[in-house]
Amino acid sequence: IAFGCLAYSFVTNDFSVVNVVSNSNSHLPIPYRFAATWGSHEGSLLLLRSQGLLRDAPGRGLIVGALDPQHVRNLYEVREMLDGLACSKAAERACDVARQDGQVFITQGRAAVKSRSIARMIAADMEFHFFLYGLSGNPLVADVCGPHWSYLRRVMGEVLLYDETPGNIWDQHEAILEAVAAGDSVSAGRLAREHIVLASESLTARISSHEDAASGKVAGRGSGADAAKRTTKRR
Repeated sequence: IAFGCLAYSFVTNDFSVVNVVSNSNSHLPIPYRFAATWGSHEGSLLLLRSQGLLRDAPGRGLIVGALDPQHVRNLYEVREMLDGLACSKAAERACDVARQDGQVFITQGRAAVKSRSIARMIAADMEFHFFLYGLSGNPLVADVCGPHWSYLRRVMGEVLLYDETPGNIWDQHEAILEAVAAGDSVSAGRLAREHIVLASESLTARISSHEDAASGKVAGRGSGADAAKRTTKRR
């Protein structure tokens, strides 16, 4: 439905739609305006490729890429520094806002865990961290982290799909919030960095274990096929 609405907007020159304004004009013949519906997606696909969500497949274009533990590790090393900075500055600049508004994020996060909804758990985690980024008073923190959250959402989603949720993640969040609310910039920064390091270790370990399990299954199927071939030849 959404794609049909977008195509209709291109064909009818509906320039109230930003995508149409950026990728079409009223002088184009109708077939070209309709084709622009697809052409305008190229930039989005290239962005997803640059974020590691898609990869090149010769002869097939782009396909969804496998999760890369090293890429996850790299992202979390950057997050370790940025989250530590954000929480430290939040404690210095907005401890009163943290005291007043922060607890609702903890409550929502714990409720999301109880619901077992993967979408709610990921959304709650993101909202908590972006709340702290906002309190830091430095808009560049969110700007730098923002483009990588699509990949991080996928990582968290796949881990939560197959594994139990880390039981103490919202205990860690609450401890960070308490330090920020208390105006303790040193503790807030340290707790935030420790939280990111633990998350990185947990996520990369689980991704690697999933890869090992998948490799074992493939090898097992191969061994079974080889054995069947040997049995057939003996017969």
